[in-house]
Amino acid sequence: KYYLYFGNCEMGCNIYGYVSDHPAGPWKKLSNTDKPVIPEGYPRKSFPSLDAQFFKDDDGRMYAYWGTWVHYNGGYAAGELDTTNMATMKGGINIPLAQTPNPFEAPYMMKKGSKYILMYSGGSCHNETYEVRYAYADHPYGPFTPGKNNPILSTTPDGSTHGPGHHSVLQLPGNNYCIVYHKHDYPFTAGGLSRQVCIDPLVFENDSTILAVKPGTGMASLPIASGIPEDRAFMQKATASSFYQLQGTAVQYNYQPGYATDHNNATMWKAASNRLTLGD
Repeated sequence: KYYLYFGNCEMGCNIYGYVSDHPAGPWKKLSNTDKPVIPEGYPRKSFPSLDAQFFKDDDGRMYAYWGTWVHYNGGYAAGELDTTNMATMKGGINIPLAQTPNPFEAPYMMKKGSKYILMYSGGSCHNETYEVRYAYADHPYGPFTPGKNNPILSTTPDGSTHGPGHHSVLQLPGNNYCIVYHKHDYPFTAGGLSRQVCIDPLVFENDSTILAVKPGTGMASLPIASGIPEDRAFMQKATASSFYQLQGTAVQYNYQPGYATDHNNATMWKAASNRLTLGD
């Protein structure tokens, strides 16, 4: 079976579960009554259930970690998923704020050797302060010790990687790892709602220490699929009838046509207007 969990904040922030025989679905609700797997207010009153990530330990036990705006809500939450039904939680706890300094959202648990590594996004997803941090422990529930070299991924001085966060981790052959995350567009659009997916190597100094991520170095270290046709549009001249210009008192953004062919997934072309007129 394949299980899919995601958050929805239309009627309170709850996390719902679905099951399928195939990774692409069709999906069936785990609860016929729309009961969430992780309801709002669990494990503490008014706690928003969002940004859940599930982790399977070596003994087969399944844990979940979740939370958003956690600096206002007393720290991240964690609990054990009941694997007899995959639809209910037990043993819910809150992880104290002091164990995950400067948190915001998106916890991610992984295990390296004997250590449990709780990674998370700090700062604010709306601006340049968004970043990836981590803490480690000897048990899935902690107590967690913050990494001494936090943050391990943050906005670069030139702004080309702006507000990176809300990540996951892939383990590659040879015990190598990659971090997959999103960053803001470049030039940055105020509000942080335009995002692009990135991937870079994630390197451990030891089981409890992650080295700083070097943004923009990822693709060269990954296996490249064969048979991909040449990109004939790369750096070719691009023209358009218009492009969007955003001007403010301190910033100016020009979303030029050339951004469509520059192989930079943080840049983009935007038309001057999204309105159609007669004859278009």
